[in-house]
Amino acid sequence: MIQYKAQKSFLKEDFCKNLVQEGKTFFDNNISGGDVIHGGRNFIPNSSLDWHDLCEKNESWKKLNKKLNSQEFLDYVSGLFDQNNEQYKCIKLYTKKRNFSANLNQKVKISGFKTLLGAMVYKSYLFFTRHLISFFNSIFRRKVSLELLIDFSIASKGYTREVHRDSNNRKFVFLIYLNSLSSSAEEGGEFVTWKLKENKDYKSGRPNPNDCEVIEKISPEPGKLIVFKNDNFSFHSVSKMTSVENRYFIYGGFTQLSGKNKFMEKYDYSMKTEFNIYL
Repeated sequence: MIQYKAQKSFLKEDFCKNLVQEGKTFFDNNISGGDVIHGGRNFIPNSSLDWHDLCEKNESWKKLNKKLNSQEFLDYVSGLFDQNNEQYKCIKLYTKKRNFSANLNQKVKISGFKTLLGAMVYKSYLFFTRHLISFFNSIFRRKVSLELLIDFSIASKGYTREVHRDSNNRKFVFLIYLNSLSSSAEEGGEFVTWKLKENKDYKSGRPNPNDCEVIEKISPEPGKLIVFKNDNFSFHSVSKMTSVENRYFIYGGFTQLSGKNKFMEKYDYSMKTEFNIYL
């Protein structure tokens, strides 16, 4: 079954309030619509210029980014679980601030050949660099290269997630709740962990809910950290939000840049990690 840990007060409540206020203000003033996924979730990924602006303009977010995107936090998270005799190196490739990459992204739809060529070169650079870094660390340092890919998310009415595990290259995944919902048991937004029923075999990264049973439902609380080791059986979901209140949270995953995730005994290639979405 899923291997997970839940820790209350990983962040102080007052600090969470600052993150919510600063994040909400930044989102309202700088994000026009944003990306909406899973029925009602807006997010800012840490590979975007918006994330860098958020952290540069707000002290609380700057502190949080420094705390999470670090070798120390990776060591803490990975130390909670059996690591299969692996050691890890925290890499910063996709999450480096590059003004020109955002410029390419904005102009590619309206510009000519030069901009399109530049975007293709940049994409190729990231592809080959992540494989080269992974090879170097694997051979000379005997470490697996992981990058922290996270986002600041605002979940609203309608947001839900089906029973699933995360994509193949995720090694350690975490959520940090920044607020709570009143009467959350009736209004959804809970993190739900699952296990396969007896005599049900693993076939997919998105199993039929009828083949699973609930282990635990965890309600959002300010500062609560939930971490899980992403393997074939790390099934979880989010109950549908019916509340008019928003849920603010951080979603993050230490993600293997290259090679096969040894936590996965069976590979479901439909669950491939799409690095292109972080360009």
